[in-house]
Amino acid sequence: MSKQFPQELVDEVIDNLNNPRDLRACSLVSSKWLERSRRKLFANVALNTWNFDKWQRNIPPGSNGVSAYVRSLTLRQAQSIISLEPETLMGIMDHLTSFRRLEVLLLHDVNFDDLFDGPSLIRCFGHFGISAKSLHLHGIRTDISTMLFFVSLFPNLDHLTISSPMLSKLSGVIEVPIGVLPLRGTLRLSRFWATNYTLLQGILLIPLHLEEISVTHSQIADSGILNRLIEACAPTLKKVELAHLTSGTCHTLILYRIGPLMAY
Repeated sequence: MSKQFPQELVDEVIDNLNNPRDLRACSLVSSKWLERSRRKLFANVALNTWNFDKWQRNIPPGSNGVSAYVRSLTLRQAQSIISLEPETLMGIMDHLTSFRRLEVLLLHDVNFDDLFDGPSLIRCFGHFGISAKSLHLHGIRTDISTMLFFVSLFPNLDHLTISSPMLSKLSGVIEVPIGVLPLRGTLRLSRFWATNYTLLQGILLIPLHLEEISVTHSQIADSGILNRLIEACAPTLKKVELAHLTSGTCHTLILYRIGPLMAY
């Protein structure tokens, strides 16, 4: 009976399904339904140290399998005795390198500090930099230089989000990666403590061609640093969002400098 339906109608039905159980059922209807169902079912994948083994047992590695449908990948540190460290990721590297069409990478609560160095970051995450357009870093424990180095592994970014960073080594010289490409598109910063503003100093050391800047739910110890960030991006900047800033909030200080740009 499925042969009686135009493929466009089948695709429309599947695209409007969100329940994984329904999508799995659709994938069993016929070969015409299979690819579209897999594309929707595996578009967003979340892996942590609890379910790596399950993924390995059920999903064969290789870019020609279901891994080819993954567009958004979340890697999270689970509350277990197994930490998300280089050895853990290298154990599933055949699977990670199968995500050849990945567009969005989200890292949650990963400890870069003392676990990852430059070579291990390249081995574990460098292959994502070819296709990834959007990078989200939440609760990453690291120093500023390592953070900048990690971002430099993704030369094709048009969206960078950093929230709740746990920065170490706040003093000392910030090292900027050699030959780092300009940061383009959108930069979103949220849930910064007052001491985290030094990350903005590091960002100011790299080329910036940003079109949108968002800083929300943060404590700003030095309002001037935001002014300098906006001024550095002025030639390409189209929108600024400032909301829920405390401890020296700088709405007034910035607004008069950005002219026709939108800020709220």
